[in-house]
Amino acid sequence: KGLKSASAPGSNDASNGDHPSPERQREVAHLPSSEKDLKIEYVRHITGTLNDVRGWNHKNLQCINCRGTCPICDSPCCLREDARRKVSNENTDPQDFQQAKKILKIIDFLGAYAKEASTFSLCSQPGGCGRHVCRSCCGVCPNEICRDIQCKVEAGQPVKGRRDHVKHFSEAPHRTTSQLCQSREQHAAEETESTQPPNAYRQPGCASHTFKMRTYDDSFSGQKIYPGKGKLYVRGDSKIFRFQNGKSESLFLQRKNPRRIAWTVLYRRQHKKGISEEVAKKRTRRVVKHQRAIVGASLDVIKERRSMRPEARAAARQQAIKEAKEKKAATESRKKAEKAKNAAAAGKGAAQRIQSKQGAKGSAPKVAAKSR
Repeated sequence: KGLKSASAPGSNDASNGDHPSPERQREVAHLPSSEKDLKIEYVRHITGTLNDVRGWNHKNLQCINCRGTCPICDSPCCLREDARRKVSNENTDPQDFQQAKKILKIIDFLGAYAKEASTFSLCSQPGGCGRHVCRSCCGVCPNEICRDIQCKVEAGQPVKGRRDHVKHFSEAPHRTTSQLCQSREQHAAEETESTQPPNAYRQPGCASHTFKMRTYDDSFSGQKIYPGKGKLYVRGDSKIFRFQNGKSESLFLQRKNPRRIAWTVLYRRQHKKGISEEVAKKRTRRVVKHQRAIVGASLDVIKERRSMRPEARAAARQQAIKEAKEKKAATESRKKAEKAKNAAAAGKGAAQRIQSKQGAKGSAPKVAAKSR
């Protein structure tokens, strides 16, 4: 009956994989739900899949947003994608080709009634590779960064076109909580380069090595109060005090001084009890010599002169001293010549100033003071 219902409409818009026309959509909408369910059951029967969304290996007839094929095991996202691949493949068996064509026609005829959300999910996000993979391959990505063991017990090397490389937790033998915790810890220890947080592989009921409890300090003795222990005392002025036990509370209410009671933290700290003095290691200053260039001589020149023989170094020294003396003598002679020249020019200028009219007459006589 399902086959007749599927093949009754025209085959021009279903065989080529196009979307059904508006007339076909209205025709499907007016069909009773029982006939639609019969078509779905027929497709499930010939494909050998179960119509149960609660199963972890459930396959849709058609996805709303089809993800194509799984990048790990190359399995199709839905039955329509599987049929489309068989129809487009030239090497498909003729019987499988006709069956795939029939499935494709029925699913396209049902349209939106057969569409479901994709069963593919992101591979171990956040921190994973970000690809959409099938439920079998989710958690067994070959990438070490996003590999985990979420509800997957045994996972071998994925094989193209096969989905039996993963065993679901419902198909695996029963294991105790301690065995599960141990296997998670071993898996986390093996993946040292993983970017997963320290508690990524911890299952509920397994204690974590990095878990830190929140503690409070006793308001009287100063000792630690662990979760589930101690008392909380609220005074009339709304000030809160925490006590480890009734002994601390009683001494606090008696207004005792904790610095005079030998077992409190304040007393032991004041009298330096239980404190081991550590002698600080004296720092030794080491002089490290480094060779570097100076002004007028590069590092290569310095190394070359240090590697010279003593005779060559002495000869170079004498030559440098001789050149320095000659240069100094030339500088002194030049200064003497300039000084003599300046002195001669100064004498000539003085004689010219005396021969002037004012100098010849002489200076005016000074007027003596007569009022005294």
